[in-house]
Amino acid sequence: MLNRYFYPAIGGVENHIKNLSRELIKMGHEIVIICSNRNFKGEKIEKKHENIQGINIFRYNKFKEIHKLLKKLKVDIVHIHLYRSTHTPFLFREAKKAKLPIIHTPHCIYPPKSFVDLLKKKIYDFLFSSLIINSSSVIINLTKQDQMDMMKLGMKKEKSIIIPNSIIIPPETKKETNVFKKYKLAENYILYVGRIDWNKGIDKLIYVVKKVQELDSRCIELAIVGEDISEKKKLLKLIKKLNLEEKVKFLGFVPSNDLISLYKYATCFILLSAYEGLPTVVLEAMFHSTVTIATAEGGTKFVIENGVDGFLVDKEDINNIAEIIIKLVKNRQEGVEIGKRAKEKIINNYLWEKNSVKMKDIYYRIVRKNEL
Repeated sequence: MLNRYFYPAIGGVENHIKNLSRELIKMGHEIVIICSNRNFKGEKIEKKHENIQGINIFRYNKFKEIHKLLKKLKVDIVHIHLYRSTHTPFLFREAKKAKLPIIHTPHCIYPPKSFVDLLKKKIYDFLFSSLIINSSSVIINLTKQDQMDMMKLGMKKEKSIIIPNSIIIPPETKKETNVFKKYKLAENYILYVGRIDWNKGIDKLIYVVKKVQELDSRCIELAIVGEDISEKKKLLKLIKKLNLEEKVKFLGFVPSNDLISLYKYATCFILLSAYEGLPTVVLEAMFHSTVTIATAEGGTKFVIENGVDGFLVDKEDINNIAEIIIKLVKNRQEGVEIGKRAKEKIINNYLWEKNSVKMKDIYYRIVRKNEL
């Protein structure tokens, strides 16, 4: 598996790679991750090689190290992740040098956030889309939206196979974390999990908390779990402006057991992203029977059936989102029923235990074809 980032830099793509790798290892396969020696903030990671949960991780400083590693490790097939990463064309170049079959998972074709960003994306697509698409034996799309976006860039539909992002069922724990005591949370809290980044709509979520307070006197808080990438300072200014210092809590990184409890006891989980692929956090929240409110963007709209196993919303409609939350606070039983249906959907469609087998079959087919 090749990707610009991996552990200890962990986001949605990196979790996808980690969980898929863990399932393939269970089947008896050897998995190698080759990534850069930098984290999201550009800080250097000193260890060039380490093994975590059976996954061998090799970190490159220069691109030319990659094809030598691929040859040395006697790799059978290369799976490159994330289409619009500045590293991705070079990962393809090095894999081609090693004369290995390539599979690609684009993950998400994010729309531009500004005119300058639009120009950058158009230049990137012009220079590299043909290389990436034509060099890939198969392109794994996470959703129909992902597939349609790649077809606009020139991918033929017959080259695409849809295998959704998935999760691993967490091991049962005997000791449950009292998150109310540990994190000093109110009885009713909204949960956000993910990077603190520009496209995640956390500012909208803060306005939602303010609106809930205006419409209903009940105490509600926002718990934010995740690493700051670029936005925390701006968000703190907004929180101060709206007098919500006691209502919004940044929890940072939390242990997995704590996260499970945070999902379990949240009034709801909310993700108001401008765009998403198929977010792992949405699948996790639904698996833990947490009522999920999310924007109808990217792959999320293919997972949630509005009003049945979650809610799809317009991130600009603050009033509507606030009213949904108030309704959930007043009628816990409705949330329980929605949560049950959500969990059933995830178990039936979005577990790596099942979907990793589909991925393994694709690897086998491509490797056998390459050997002929």
